[in-house]
Amino acid sequence: MLLKAFVDRVAVYQGERLVAEHPRLYGKHQESIRLEHYLDVLYAKPRGIYNARPASQLPPVFCQYLNGYLICQREFAPKFGLDRRS
Repeated sequence: MLLKAFVDRVAVYQGERLVAEHPRLYGKHQESIRLEHYLDVLYAKPRGIYNARPASQLPPVFCQYLNGYLICQREFAPKFGLDRRS
C-alpha cells in the first residue's frame, strides 16, 4: 500500500492500482468517508449499516426502507416458514 498526498486529495495505491481517493482535509479531526467502500461488506451483512460509519450519509428514505424491511422480516418470515433462524 502506498499513500500519496496531493494538494487537493489523498490517494491510496495497491501496487499500480488506485484503490481509494479522498479529498484532502486540512482541519483537525476530520474524516472523509465514502459509502462505496463499505458496499461489499454491507451486501454480505445488511444489518451492519446501523453500525457503519457512512450510515449518516444515507438518504433518510433509505433508512426508512431498511427499517420497514427488517420489521417485515421479523414479523412475517416466521409465519410463512421463512425464518432463517429455525
